[in-house]
Amino acid sequence: YFVSDTAIFKVLDASLEVFNNHLVNVRTTLEQLE
Repeated sequence: YFVSDTAIFKVLDASLEVFNNHLVNVRTTLEQLE
């Protein structure tokens, strides 16, 4: 089973972006609660 490095990096970049967006949303929500 072989996946090219670029494909892996694209997937990692996408998940990182989603993760970062999620963190920002959580932080904003917490700030609004305070």
